[in-house]
Amino acid sequence: MDCIAVYIDCENISYKDFDCIDHEIRNYGRRIVCNLYADWKCKDMIRWNNVATSNGLQTIQCDKINGKNSVDLKIAVDITCFSYEKSHVNIYFIVTTDSDYRQVIFPLREKNKIVYGIGYDNVNKSLTSICDKYIKIENLRKNETNKTDIDKYWCIIKNCLSDKGIRNIGRIKEQILLQYPTFDEKEYNERRFSQFLSKYYKKKIRFHNDNVELI
Repeated sequence: MDCIAVYIDCENISYKDFDCIDHEIRNYGRRIVCNLYADWKCKDMIRWNNVATSNGLQTIQCDKINGKNSVDLKIAVDITCFSYEKSHVNIYFIVTTDSDYRQVIFPLREKNKIVYGIGYDNVNKSLTSICDKYIKIENLRKNETNKTDIDKYWCIIKNCLSDKGIRNIGRIKEQILLQYPTFDEKEYNERRFSQFLSKYYKKKIRFHNDNVELI
């Protein structure tokens, strides 16, 4: 399993997006370091501090001198030092939209490290172009919403199959539409409802012509 180091510019990213960011990062391997950077004396950082406490994350103090933001410099120094000391870490996530981090990405890639960026849609292209991959938080939010929808649709499907004795694909869709009239499989890039079922529930159901049953 790949080892991952994560560096979050908390003055550049909303605490509300941590859950979807963390969920995405965990898909890539084992997160062994996750540092949060900010001037923690600022009242605006209270919510981020709560996130750090509840998730067991390390907060790194970055004092502001003459109003300047020192977060980017501190993150750059820490990443550089860490990359020399921990050669077994091969994936780095830098969570920011600040293009100043380009300068630390170049030496990481020279060491054959994989560098992913995570940030908002308004990110400067100079940052996205140097990352191996840049993941937009807006897309992560949408994925989280879709996952919630998939779970609630499954409750209806399972109820049809286990309690109501409804196994016909068309009738199952009718049951979903009764509770969620705006449901449309095309929003999930599928032309047919059967394709939607196969895409999201293939480990839970098996198909028999126009019918399905629980596995």
